[in-house]
Amino acid sequence: MARRRSRKKRVTVEEALKNPELMRRARELFSKRSKRSKTMDLRYAGKVPKYFETWLKHPERYDLPTIDMGKEKKKMKKKPRVVMGLRYNGVNVILYVRGDTYQIKEELKKQKLIWSPLDREWWTVITKYKPPSLREFAKKKGLKLTSKNYSKIVEMYDKEVKKEAKETLKNAMKKVEEIAKKLRKRAKVEIVKPKI
Repeated sequence: MARRRSRKKRVTVEEALKNPELMRRARELFSKRSKRSKTMDLRYAGKVPKYFETWLKHPERYDLPTIDMGKEKKKMKKKPRVVMGLRYNGVNVILYVRGDTYQIKEELKKQKLIWSPLDREWWTVITKYKPPSLREFAKKKGLKLTSKNYSKIVEMYDKEVKKEAKETLKNAMKKVEEIAKKLRKRAKVEIVKPKI
């Protein structure tokens, strides 16, 4: 025959405050805690539980009036710090996000960024950009690449490719700013501007 477990009536915190024996027990338990935990308990306000037993099991999590009630509220966690920037791999202009990204990972996924565990960063391709070769550039301009006009063509090539690169980066930075604006609601964002 199975024995029935008798259920004790749970004592509420209000009832415990009126019972000197329970309050003595609570003070005794509180005095046995470490100096640091007592200091923290008396400084920061915690939640007052409904039942006295709850406080007995978790005095570090809950506060009991007249025993360990704190006054200050614990400050919320600081916003995570992330760094955003652009990288060029010869074909693609890539947006990357590094830093404390764990708290904002859902937002990064919404922005279609991909997590790279090897690089420990989120990334996405913003645009493709492959400058033409020097030979293709000369052909496009209708010039023949010879030793006589080589330096002149290289000079023209550098000017034009740099101009195209600046324009591409300008457009890519607009996209970075757009994503950064959305992330700033939940994180401190620093943007690293690329140098050309």
